[in-house]
Amino acid sequence: MEAKRERKNVSAAVDQSERYARNILLEDGEAEASGGPWDAYRVLFVFATNLKHVYQRVYPDLNGYA
Repeated sequence: MEAKRERKNVSAAVDQSERYARNILLEDGEAEASGGPWDAYRVLFVFATNLKHVYQRVYPDLNGYA
């Protein structure tokens, strides 16, 4: 989840969440999320919010996992 200031456009901010989802590093002993990874992502969906609106992106080609 990416939190932004109230005046920010949350649909644009979700791109930052996607970068985070691709770059998650697992420490020794940590397990991959159940069912993952999903292509280049370590999570199935990401969120961005400015506390007024919440924008969710589920990767369309991965909907069969949900």
